[in-house]
Amino acid sequence: MAEFRLLKNIMYFLLFFIILYFETLEFAGIKVALIWKGGLMIFLLSKFLLFKKPLFSKKYFFYGYLFNFKKIVTLSTFTSFSYSLLQMSRSIIFPILLSYFNSFYSNKKALNIIKTLSVYVIISTIPFLLGLIDPLKQGYDLSRYGFDTFGFIGVFQNAHSASMTLSLSLLIIVYFLKYTISNSQKIFYSVLILIGFYALIQTYVRTGFAMFIVGIFLLYLYKVKISKILRIIPFAAIVIVSLFSYYQSNESLQMRFQEKNIWNQDNTVEFDNIGSGRFKIATYAITNWWDEGSLSIFIGLGEKLAREKMTNTKGSAIFAHNGFVEILQTDGIFGILLYLNFIFLMYKAITQIKNKKSQYYKLVLALFFMYLTGMFFQGGDNFFIYILLASSLSLINRGPVTIKNHRL
Repeated sequence: MAEFRLLKNIMYFLLFFIILYFETLEFAGIKVALIWKGGLMIFLLSKFLLFKKPLFSKKYFFYGYLFNFKKIVTLSTFTSFSYSLLQMSRSIIFPILLSYFNSFYSNKKALNIIKTLSVYVIISTIPFLLGLIDPLKQGYDLSRYGFDTFGFIGVFQNAHSASMTLSLSLLIIVYFLKYTISNSQKIFYSVLILIGFYALIQTYVRTGFAMFIVGIFLLYLYKVKISKILRIIPFAAIVIVSLFSYYQSNESLQMRFQEKNIWNQDNTVEFDNIGSGRFKIATYAITNWWDEGSLSIFIGLGEKLAREKMTNTKGSAIFAHNGFVEILQTDGIFGILLYLNFIFLMYKAITQIKNKKSQYYKLVLALFFMYLTGMFFQGGDNFFIYILLASSLSLINRGPVTIKNHRL
C-alpha cells in the first residue's frame, strides 16, 4: 500500500512538473498554459452543471464573479473585446476555484491538496538548484549585482510568480510541521523548509520575503500568549542570526535590498527608487487612469490601453506593480469597489466567531493576508496562490470543525 501511494505521488509530481515546465511553449500560437488552464476551467464549470450545484453559495463568491465580469466593460473593450475576454479568463478562475472547493471537497481532500501541492512546489526546485535542468524562462537579471546569471524561477514563468508561490508553500509546510507526529515526516518537512527557503532567497524577489514574514507573524505571533512567544525566542534567535550572517556574506543580496548595483554603489533609498521604483510606477498608472477622462475614471482603461499608455509614459508596457492600483487603472472606480467588497466579505467570512474555533483558522488568516501583501507589493494573477487560498478557505467554510492533531 505504501509503495503504491509513493508511485502514485511520483506520477502526479511528474505530471505537475511537466505541465508547468512546458506551459510557456506554444502550439498553433496558443500557450500551453492557456490550453490546460482553460480545459480545467471548463471541467470545473461542467461539474456544477452536472450536479446542479450553485456557484454563489457564499456572498463573497458572488462579488468575485461580478468583479471579474466587470473586466469586459472597460475602454479597451471598445477596441479589443477578445483581449478583454482573455484577461477576464485569467482571473475568474479564482472565484471558480472558491466555489468548486466549497461544493465538492471535504476537509480531508482540501487538506491533501494544500499539503501535496506545497510539497510538489518545493521539490520541483531541486533539479534547478542542482543545475540538472535549466528553466525555459529567465529570472531576475543579476548582472547589475556582479553575477553573470539570473535569479531562480524553476518551473514558473517569472521570478515574482516563483517567489510568491514558494512563500505560501513554505508557510503551509511550516504549519504541517507543527502538527506532524512521525519523526520521519518531521525530518522530511524540515528539509523541505530549508530547500524552499534557499530557493526563495535565490529568486532575489523581495515580495515573497514580505509575504512569508506576514504569514509567520500571523501563524505564530498574532494573539499568542507571552509564554508561548518566550518558548520560541531561542529558535527564532538562531534563525535570525543565521539569516543575518548569510545576508552579510552575500554582497549581491545586500545591493538588492539596499537599491544599489555595481554601477550605483552610493544609491540611497528614496521615493523614486524604493522597491525598484514601485511607488513611482504606481503614480504613473494613477495619472494615466485619471487623465483619460471621466469614462476611464469609472470603468477603467482596461489592460490593453493601460499597457499602451504606460509605454508612452514610462517607456515600457509594465504593470502598476501594485495590485490595487492596477485594478483602479484597468477597471476604474466600479472595479476597485467590487474587488474591495469581495475581499472585505472574504475577510468577514474568515473571521466569523465560529471559524475561530477551527484548527485551521490561523492558517487561513495567514494565507489571506499573504495574498493581500502580494497584491500590495506586486499584484497579478497567480494560479497556484488561488488554489492554495481557495482550498484553505474551504476548510473553515463548513463551520466550527476542530480536528485534533493527526498524522499528515
